[in-house]
Formats: sequence, C-alpha cells, structure tokens
Amino acid sequence: MKRIILLSIVSLTSFFVNAQETPLECMHGVWTVYYDDSNQKGFSLRKGHNVVSISYIEGSSSYKPSVTELIIGFLDYDPNVAGKVNYTDLKPEGSYYVEFYTDELSQDSVFTSSYFTTPSYEGCDSEGLYIQARHMIEYGRLERLPSKAIRYLYEAGKEREHNYISEYLDTKAAQVKVDKCVIYSAPEVPTKMFMISGDVPTILEEKGDWLRFEFLGTRLVTGWIKKADVAF
Repeated sequence: MKRIILLSIVSLTSFFVNAQETPLECMHGVWTVYYDDSNQKGFSLRKGHNVVSISYIEGSSSYKPSVTELIIGFLDYDPNVAGKVNYTDLKPEGSYYVEFYTDELSQDSVFTSSYFTTPSYEGCDSEGLYIQARHMIEYGRLERLPSKAIRYLYEAGKEREHNYISEYLDTKAAQVKVDKCVIYSAPEVPTKMFMISGDVPTILEEKGDWLRFEFLGTRLVTGWIKKADVAF
C-alpha cells in the first residue's frame, strides 16, 4: 500500500455502533480498501495496535505484491508538534489518529515525526472504516480474506518467519506443493475440481491424512484435500 503523506491534521470525529466500543476495537478485523480501479486490490488486517496490509494489482505480473506491517493508535497530543512519539503513548482512542511503519520503530520504542503519518480518523461502524489522508480512504468489512491475498500473506510470513495467518486470522493455512491437488467432497470421494501448485487454502480441520479446507477465488470452495499434497 502506498505511503500516505499528511496534508492536514484535524481533531477526531467518530461514530460507533456500540457506544462502549473504542475506535481501536471497532477497527479490529479484516477490511478491503475501495479503489476506483477494480484491478487494484488492498486489504487491511487489524488486531489491537497491530496492522498488516496487503496490496497487489489483479492480473499484473510486473507489480510485486506488497505486505506491510504498521502500528496504529491514538494520541491526546499533536505528534508533529511533539516531534517524537513513544509506542507506549498509544491509546485506543484520542484526538489524533496515527500510523507508524513497524520497521521504523527504534530500539527505545520511539518514532520520529519524519516517519509517521497523522491522517484524520473519520469513523468506524459495522460495515465501514473511514480515514481522511490525501483523500478519503474507505474500507469495507470482510468476513474472510480472498485466498490470493492469503497466499501473499503466507509467503511473506515464511520469508520473514512471522505467522501472519495465525496471528491475524486465528486459523492455519497450507500451500499446495503438487501440480494438481484434487478436491474431495469427503475423504476418498473425489470431485472434478482441483487446486494448483502455489495455492494457499485455509485449513478448517485435520482428520488423519486429510484436511478440510476453504478457498476463496472467484467463488468460495470447501472440501477435503490430502495432507500429503500441501506444506505447512
């Protein structure tokens, strides 16, 4: 996802489905970013102060998918005036919403103003999240993440030795390692459907040599696959 540059700072305005819910709690979950270009895909997984974002261009072989980690939260003071912010100052609500890139957190847990953004938090409800930066960014709440995004998340996690799937989605995923992974409606009952090498289904259940899975491509597919056909 492209880095957002601050143009202006305004005070927090928000609305909530549950008056007892803080803005940070409302942000929890899986979100899609709405773009004018339908081929541009962006997803945000939020859990507490931690965020991992996935972005890619559908059908593009030249655009490398991006998986970025951020830390988010609220402050009662203007971080640009303060010049630096300690991670421990972040709160679940406050007058200023801030986003930090995790790899720019110093060893003493301090961010400096040249590295963080302070967009305007416009609200969160059961369907949407709204943040004003250079332009309004609208997020829609999702029940599940598309499997292509899960694949990019899985592969980035393997490279960085960080299990994003478990941390943010509270589930397991495995990557198909054979050319053709036959899908079964039940163990030993094959269908004509299959997944291909590199696909990453989420695992719902393990039963001996079999795995019950779901895979969200153009449509949601559920069934069983052989454990020997995938790698965790």
